[in-house]
Amino acid sequence: MPLIEVNGLRKEYGGRPVVDGVSFTVEDASLDDAFLDLTAQENPT
Repeated sequence: MPLIEVNGLRKEYGGRPVVDGVSFTVEDASLDDAFLDLTAQENPT
């Protein structure tokens, strides 16, 4: 089961579309890996 799932995202600014039809899925492990990568970059050993 995905942690985040977005389908057909659309956003307009001033009546003009800036994002149209974006879809993505974020799995739980993807966020864990991203967090670990950021933490490792901030605190090198």
